[in-house]
Amino acid sequence: GEDIETGEKRPRLRLRSGCVMDYNTKFKLELQEQLEEYYKGQWEILDFVDVEKSLASKLTDDDIGAILVCIDAKNTLKRLKLTHCFNVVGYGLEPLRYSTVLEHVNMGLVRQFEQPNIFDDVQITEDVVFPILHDIIGVEGSSFWRLQVPLKWYCGSTEGLEQFLEKHEHILNSRSFCCYFGVAGNEEGFFEQMEMGADRSDLIDTCMSCDDCDFR
Repeated sequence: GEDIETGEKRPRLRLRSGCVMDYNTKFKLELQEQLEEYYKGQWEILDFVDVEKSLASKLTDDDIGAILVCIDAKNTLKRLKLTHCFNVVGYGLEPLRYSTVLEHVNMGLVRQFEQPNIFDDVQITEDVVFPILHDIIGVEGSSFWRLQVPLKWYCGSTEGLEQFLEKHEHILNSRSFCCYFGVAGNEEGFFEQMEMGADRSDLIDTCMSCDDCDFR
């Protein structure tokens, strides 16, 4: 089959039953499971993956901030995924400052199970985001343990990123900081592990390329 966005050829996957499933079908099934978990979560999960990409890419910090205030995110939200939110600088995360329930922030900007890209139009900024995250991680009773950053930050290895990770190294290590989790360098390798019986949640919670990480 072809990738639904790029038109590139994708591998066809043979399941244990012997049925063949192409990458796009498998991707949609995984995405459906993710959305079901999201809507059952009573606003514990907020993922913009179910917003049209053309709309999500235009959301502003005011939009994000208003949504977080509306759902009382400081006291309810456990996982935030800014999928396709290319226009967000980071000010909109202010309502999350000092949250004790937030566990996971995903600023990788791509869908789950999808490898990251260096997007030229990414607006999210370290100088804006890190002070907010610092107060979330540092607050008494913090539940925070997982951070995914844009590939552009990860590859740039800026002084600001290094200082932030050094300050919070007791929380952010090879199992809790990366630019993506759950992709073994390519989608085919990831799904092969699933077909061989690997636990889906274990794969999602593990960086599959930590041998190449600059920060561990």
